[in-house]
Amino acid sequence: MADDGSDLVDHVGVDLWFASLAYEQAMFARVAEHGFADISVTDSEILVAIPAGGARMTDVARARRVTKQAAQERIKSLIARGYLAAEPDPEDKRARRLIHTDRGHALRAALNGIKRQLHREVEDRLGREATARLRDQLRDLRARLAE
Repeated sequence: MADDGSDLVDHVGVDLWFASLAYEQAMFARVAEHGFADISVTDSEILVAIPAGGARMTDVARARRVTKQAAQERIKSLIARGYLAAEPDPEDKRARRLIHTDRGHALRAALNGIKRQLHREVEDRLGREATARLRDQLRDLRARLAE
């Protein structure tokens, strides 16, 4: 007998996962339209972990909950593609501080605009009050599941 998955329990996690996936796909399709077709979800997770003043690689890895080696791979790729630069850390001359390049800042600006547009589209579909309730419910769910 083939395992077609029909015996799997239908649950809210499936709906949450598919909604998240659809949002992610819409966002990265638009990111590509803005000239950043080489950016992946993993890339964006690294980029958003680096504040305007820069960050050390170890801090980025810790923020993303990945090993330093895993973060280092993505970071090297982002440096090679012109999104990040590494400069001496003024607080520790042995360390390097990651900063956004002009291209990195342009990507962050595009992402912010895309996220605002997607938010407006959700509000247009659900209504402002329902969107606010949904966000509250999702925050509550995330907090309860983390307990």
